[in-house]
Amino acid sequence: FFFLPPTAPRPRAMAAGGGFELPEIYSFPPFFTLQVVDETKEKQLSQWRDLIVAWHKANRKAIMVVSEFPLWENASIGCKLNEEAIAAVMDYLVASKYGEWEEAGSRARCRVYWKSLDEWASLIYDYAKESAMLGSVYTVHEIHSGEITEGAPFHGLESVTVVKALERLEEQGKATLFTGSSPDARGVKFLPT
Repeated sequence: FFFLPPTAPRPRAMAAGGGFELPEIYSFPPFFTLQVVDETKEKQLSQWRDLIVAWHKANRKAIMVVSEFPLWENASIGCKLNEEAIAAVMDYLVASKYGEWEEAGSRARCRVYWKSLDEWASLIYDYAKESAMLGSVYTVHEIHSGEITEGAPFHGLESVTVVKALERLEEQGKATLFTGSSPDARGVKFLPT
């Protein structure tokens, strides 16, 4: 998407703490300027979305405080994404279903999904099917932290995301949710399809 002349030295990826490896594009100044050509802008927004998702996954963080996200600025090259560009990136993240604003009408905090809710729902349902869990009732806690799901790709996922994925399964007729005294105490019954 951004082309470097063949003679230009390629920027090297840098570590960003916690073993997270930044992509090479992060060292390229135009990455921090919202592009005007639609095709280029689409690619740029996609790369920002992927960077945000990867950073949150690597750091095991589900909530992004937009004004405090450390990657908006790359001090080593003297570049910083401006407010308009940040808004465009966040709109793209949410529109592509990898983010969801925590409060309606507020753009301060965003829940970041390492996978879309539909992908999480599919992983959970496929696991339930393969593990003979259809027809039985489990708590949300058992789904994200129980022995029965150890080794599953969603094991250890925070409960709010698990509940939202289970709600997708309920909408699809693949599960029934039951109320509980807390999100973790809610029950779920996986239904055969």
